[in-house]
Amino acid sequence: MSGSAASTNEAVASVTAHFEPRLSGLCEYLQQSGQIQAFGFFSQILATTQAVTDEGELLELFIQLSMTAFQGFQLDPVAATIVDDILLYAEQVSQTFSVDSDTVN
Repeated sequence: MSGSAASTNEAVASVTAHFEPRLSGLCEYLQQSGQIQAFGFFSQILATTQAVTDEGELLELFIQLSMTAFQGFQLDPVAATIVDDILLYAEQVSQTFSVDSDTVN
């Protein structure tokens, strides 16, 4: 594995390690508050997060997350705030990876 591929994989692992607890906390909250449809959606996202191994899979995960607004469920204010924070983080990470890819190419 080349140095840049290794550092990219380390970056992906770091992002998922930081991201997974946020999603896990959201899922726990959604389940406890009875927001079952949203819980199902974000549980799938969490499972996908746990399987991410490279940058492409991470970016696919963020694309799935971007579909949140089109799922048709209503989030209570607490869940909406958590989701907004998660989406903001995903956007920042996506931009960082995009800039890094542009620099390499």
